[in-house]
This record gives sequence, C-alpha cells and structure tokens, in this order.
Amino acid sequence: MINIGNIGKELRSPELITSLLAIWAASVRASHHFLTEKDISDRTHQP
Repeated sequence: MINIGNIGKELRSPELITSLLAIWAASVRASHHFLTEKDISDRTHQP
C-alpha cells in the first residue's frame, strides 16, 4: 500500500521540488500529447 502524506512547506527542499516536477512533467508528456515542450517548460519554471 502507498502511504501518501502532506509535506509541510518548511520541509520542501529544492531537491524534492525538482524531483516532483520531473515526475509531473514525465506524466504530462505521457498523457497530454497536445501540449508542446514549451507548454510544459512554461509551467515548470521555478523562480
């Protein structure tokens, strides 16, 4: 069973955010074929 929990904002390291964004982008590429790479990168830009 998968244990899904909430990670408080203070515990979200830059490495964690980068990893989660990579997972998100890969899943979007696999399921949202109408989006371009620019569409995806525009939504993953980190300030």
